[in-house]
Amino acid sequence: MTLLWVTRAALTDLKLEALAGSDVSRVSNRHPILDAFYSKRAQSQFGTEQLEGVPHSQGIWNLHAINPHRGVTWYDHDEDVVFLLAYSPHDYAVFVSRFRMGQLAPSARDYEDVAQHRRELSGLDDDFLEVVEAQCPDLVARALHAPGQVVEELLGSELPAAALLEVVVVSDTDLTGDLYLALRFADRQKLRALPSEVVSHLVPLLLPDADYVDIDWAPAYVPVELGNRAGDTTIRWRRY
Repeated sequence: MTLLWVTRAALTDLKLEALAGSDVSRVSNRHPILDAFYSKRAQSQFGTEQLEGVPHSQGIWNLHAINPHRGVTWYDHDEDVVFLLAYSPHDYAVFVSRFRMGQLAPSARDYEDVAQHRRELSGLDDDFLEVVEAQCPDLVARALHAPGQVVEELLGSELPAAALLEVVVVSDTDLTGDLYLALRFADRQKLRALPSEVVSHLVPLLLPDADYVDIDWAPAYVPVELGNRAGDTTIRWRRY
């Protein structure tokens, strides 16, 4: 799955340098532009509006959050990483100025951070998925037969990582309604955390009947039954 990464320059803009090397999914609640980056670029590596004043062939996209927050992103196809390059609470001129000075692109240190992040996760997510597949969790099937009730299951508890999966169906009596799945990675002492983007690999295991186009990876609405806690990864299966 495409990695979303905040450059050190963007973190400096945000005065959040201490978050360097962090998985953006775990810190998206720290700033509106991080939330916009995570929710929007998780759905598409590209935006809808390119940065004016920079050749469009450079592939630099504007990122809008609530006013006055704005940023720019760039997708490195070879590395499969979307970078949040910079942030400004004022206007887009600062981004154009940095581009012209050769200061907008990700740095060598940013790529070192990405490589280190991937090394730390190498193997753990594969082990987790193998365990889940062997576990054959049936909580989705159970949820479909109990609309409006939350069912939950702890996946991968025997590994140095675990995920609490909760599912709720918001539907009428003919079971045609949407299904919401919330993944919460357990924070257990001395154990490593899985990246929340592993949920994209869980979907074929948990929702084998769902078409990819019917999955909403960043739903604006989350059922009250599930709540909406920091660090949650929630998806919606549009079933009608």
